[in-house]
Amino acid sequence: MNSCQELKDLNVEQVARAIEADAGESLPGLREALAEAKAGRGRAEYTFNAVIGGKGIAQER
Repeated sequence: MNSCQELKDLNVEQVARAIEADAGESLPGLREALAEAKAGRGRAEYTFNAVIGGKGIAQER
C-alpha cells in the first residue's frame, strides 16, 4: 500500500483470504480490522520507535 487511496480501494475479502492462506489458518477479527483500516477508523498509530526499536507508545487517535 502506497497511498490512502489504495487503502480506500482495498478489497477486504480478497486481502483477508490471501493473508489467511499465507498464515495457513483462519484469523479471527482479521476482516473487521481490515474494514476498520479501510474506513479510516484505526485504533492506534505507532511511533517509529515502537515498531522498530521497541521504545515508544502507541498513540490513540
